[in-house]
Amino acid sequence: MRIRARHVGYLFIAAVVFFPAIARFAVDWLWFSEVGFFQIFKTVVFFRWVVAATVFVAGIAWVEMNMLFVRRMTGISSHAWDRRIRLLAFAVVLVSALAAGGAWETVLLFVHRQPFGSADPLFGKDIGYYFFTMPFLSRAVGYALWLTAIGAAAAALSYMVRGVISATAVFTQRGKRIQSVSIGKAAAVHASLLSAVWFSILAFHIRAVRIPGLVLSSQGNFFGAGYVERYAILPFLKVLFVLAVVLAVLSLVNIRRRTVRLVGYGIAAYAAVALIGGWAYPAFVQKFVVLPNELNKEAPFLAYHINATRKAFGVDSVAERDITGEDPLTYADIQENAPTVSNIRLWDRDPLLDTFSQVQEIRTYYDFISVDNDRYSINGNYRQVLLSPRELNSRNLPQRNFINERLTFTHGFGAALSPVNEVTPEGLPVLFVKDLPPKSSYPSLRIQRPEIYYGELAEGFVVVKTQAQEFQYPEGEKNVYGRYEGEGGVPVRSLAGKALLAVRLQSLKLLLSEDITNESRVMIYRNIRERVRTLFPFLRFDQDPYLVITPQGRLVWMYDAYTASDRYPYSQPMKDIFRQGVYQPSINYIRNAVKITVDAYDGTVTAYLADSSDPLIQTYARIFPGAFVPLEEMPDGLRAHIRYPEDLFRYQARIFAVYQMNDVQVFYNREDEWQIPFITTRDQTGDTMTRHIIMKLPGEEREEYILMQPFTPRGKESVSFSKTAAGVWPQADYESY
Repeated sequence: MRIRARHVGYLFIAAVVFFPAIARFAVDWLWFSEVGFFQIFKTVVFFRWVVAATVFVAGIAWVEMNMLFVRRMTGISSHAWDRRIRLLAFAVVLVSALAAGGAWETVLLFVHRQPFGSADPLFGKDIGYYFFTMPFLSRAVGYALWLTAIGAAAAALSYMVRGVISATAVFTQRGKRIQSVSIGKAAAVHASLLSAVWFSILAFHIRAVRIPGLVLSSQGNFFGAGYVERYAILPFLKVLFVLAVVLAVLSLVNIRRRTVRLVGYGIAAYAAVALIGGWAYPAFVQKFVVLPNELNKEAPFLAYHINATRKAFGVDSVAERDITGEDPLTYADIQENAPTVSNIRLWDRDPLLDTFSQVQEIRTYYDFISVDNDRYSINGNYRQVLLSPRELNSRNLPQRNFINERLTFTHGFGAALSPVNEVTPEGLPVLFVKDLPPKSSYPSLRIQRPEIYYGELAEGFVVVKTQAQEFQYPEGEKNVYGRYEGEGGVPVRSLAGKALLAVRLQSLKLLLSEDITNESRVMIYRNIRERVRTLFPFLRFDQDPYLVITPQGRLVWMYDAYTASDRYPYSQPMKDIFRQGVYQPSINYIRNAVKITVDAYDGTVTAYLADSSDPLIQTYARIFPGAFVPLEEMPDGLRAHIRYPEDLFRYQARIFAVYQMNDVQVFYNREDEWQIPFITTRDQTGDTMTRHIIMKLPGEEREEYILMQPFTPRGKESVSFSKTAAGVWPQADYESY
């Protein structure tokens, strides 16, 4: 068989175009297997293609059905243009199917949906309908209408080339102008059938999506269906549903009568009702019925809104306690609350971070980029501390090249830890953990495995277990070198694996380096934010992960993860602080459903199910069996460091500042609205007074690690501590002292 030069060229182009995608797929396959979450990778990839294939097959079948109907109705079995029309339609269907593959999550959420156990107040549907069923039906209707249009276009072109649909034209001085269009019997019958299908789908959409979707309306003064939606828009939507059904029936009747007059009248009526019911009548009701009596008309719907918002953001179960603060402070009070008094903070994050950078970076390529609040049991005392990991910043290496960045300087080392309430005579923080290698006189703070291969500052890939020396830490004028002893990273194993990794990471030097052997391992997704987002694309993540020193002396990152949605009926949306950019969507439901840990040495990721009552995480747990483990299985040394999530607390504080007003009239008048005070200094503006502290809350038997936020009445400049929110994780079950 002769191989022509152009065939070789085609193969070369295909290799250039598709091999990077194949390499990426193969390396991600290996990486997901290495970290133990291949189930997620397999499920996402498989169902992405299942959805795409389903839409493609349905589209091809629909196009072929229409083409077959054309041949049967016209009696012309084939035409020279049929192949071209079919190929064009198939291409459009293929592109549509590939785009539809992105709906894998919507489909799986619908298939594995779990009930919320509570219903919306207007239609009585389970809340899960709006989270799982309605998005699926909305997408399904969209694809059905689009495929119907593709089939109709293919059929119309086929009729035109067969002369069943024709146009006569006359030439005028201004050019060619269509005078009339002639539609034969076969095309008219076909168009009637397609019209019936179209209006049937439209009727289903109105009934299953548009009418229930009123509880997600954002048109009024508050989120959710109000008086206008209930008494002005809803009746017209019901009329539109009836008209769509009637139009579907009239389209079928038109097959025998072969006149478009009845269908035309129906479409005109539908358009008129849509215009009047969608704009004119609701505007009239809003202006002349609602506004003059707004509180009276909107009161029941406003009550729905308040209750739903409180429940969706988890502030419906807030325990409120009155504290006067008027009793004189005695020595006995101080003794009784000694742990609280002894943990009064003297250091704040920003000044301490600057100090750590000055006295503990040691080398220019080390960076302290964040300081985390935490607490430890130190010599039997419950102490609040501030901890900052010493991470490697490869951008500050004296000489940046492949060997230094990828093989030698591969990781950060250790951390600096200081109590919040101690200062040296020189005004510096007292360091309980310091220097290189990290030293501590307290057994509970000794770090046995100080290497930080995975962190907040980690960039790009590194290769370990190579023939090159791997830098550990500086010691005087010399450097200490070592070799990685863990199992983190994707194994190279062979020349083919090396080539795949080189293409995936766009590094020819990785392929050519003789220091990289079959025993080497390539660490990718080392930035912990990128790592967890790649593993769990369906979750949102707190903006402040924090590092923990375990009793075994390992460094482990703790990450709070959330399930969130914008589909909770009547709940007030808020800007999604987890997603930055020009387009920042809103959410109106959030739960701290998962606690994730990432080992800083080998990158081991474990996802603990923190809120098993959340229907969203229940559904994801069914979609990805084995991905989450019960929180009770978290080691005690990590459980002791669980804290109330900061981003969740921000949401709840902002919501509670307004929605602590339960009375509808008080809420409507905004009589008791609070605001979050900000600290304004000469150097900084806009810092909230949210603080982690150790204290014993009134009525409790022991101190707890809490996140506190004071409020002040709206419009007041001075800060009042009479209104304070404290976030406390259920520590009786998950914290040891």
